[in-house]
Amino acid sequence: ELALQILRDAGWALAKVAKALNDRLNLNNFVAMGGTFRLHPLILDSLSEALGSEVTYFDVDISQQWIKRHRKGANI
Repeated sequence: ELALQILRDAGWALAKVAKALNDRLNLNNFVAMGGTFRLHPLILDSLSEALGSEVTYFDVDISQQWIKRHRKGANI
């Protein structure tokens, strides 16, 4: 039960960040991406709950795509 509460809290904490961005930038549509949301569906569910609307999840790892794109031609 404690582990599930930690996951719920993670979603609510991410919602606080999204709300702060909304206050500064007047953003109203949010999407979720990244490995955090692969850990457990409860994180996305609690994020959506805290924001009061469903948040769409895109299973895309943009960091890996960035690395692949910028590694071309580089001497790494």
